[in-house]
Amino acid sequence: MTDCAISLFCNYYFKINPQIIYFSNNELNCNSRQEVQDKCKSVGTHEYKNDTINIYPNPGNGRYNMILPCNFTGTLNVTNNLGAAINYIYFNNIIDISNQPPGIYYLKITSTDNVNLKKLIKN
Repeated sequence: MTDCAISLFCNYYFKINPQIIYFSNNELNCNSRQEVQDKCKSVGTHEYKNDTINIYPNPGNGRYNMILPCNFTGTLNVTNNLGAAINYIYFNNIIDISNQPPGIYYLKITSTDNVNLKKLIKN
C-alpha cells in the first residue's frame, strides 16, 4: 500500500468500529489489527487545498465518486436543500445518497483548517 492509500484507509478505519474489520491476504505487516493501527500511526497529515476535491458524476444517480487529497483528515456531512442532515454511505471514495429522492443536496467537507461545501444534484 502506498502512503496515500494507507492515509485514505486510516481515515475510514478510525471513523467506524475497527473491531468489525478483518484483515487477511494483505501485504507484509498489514495482516492484523495491530499492524494496521501501527501503520496508520506512521502516516502524517498535511494541509490540502480545497480545489483538489472533486466529485463526479454530478449531476448523478446518487452515487458519486469523490477524489480527496490522500492526506485528507476530517469529516463529511450531507444535508438536503432545507439543511436537514440525511443518511448517506461513504465507502471506498464513493458517497452514496441513492436512497434519497431526486433533488439538490450539499456535501460539507470539514478539516481542521478548511470547510468546503459541494452541491450534489441527484436526478
